[in-house]
Amino acid sequence: TRSRDDNMRHEALIALMRAFIDHNEDNNAIAVSDYLNKEKLNFESRKKLSMTRAYYYQKFDDDIIHPKKYVYLNHMSTYVQSLN
Repeated sequence: TRSRDDNMRHEALIALMRAFIDHNEDNNAIAVSDYLNKEKLNFESRKKLSMTRAYYYQKFDDDIIHPKKYVYLNHMSTYVQSLN
């Protein structure tokens, strides 16, 4: 996105990540998540991103977790704990 408003850009990227998840494009969802990891998010965006990541793992949960996805799962649990 090209928005100069960081919060609006982050909201749009989180919505894009959700759309990728809904369309079973898990690699694209991970790419957006990677990008957002590098950004400084406000509290609301961090909360929405955490919920979107939880949705990702709920949707793509399987017996064998790809190593990169396993790292995200561990990161997400640490991230959610930091919100408390």
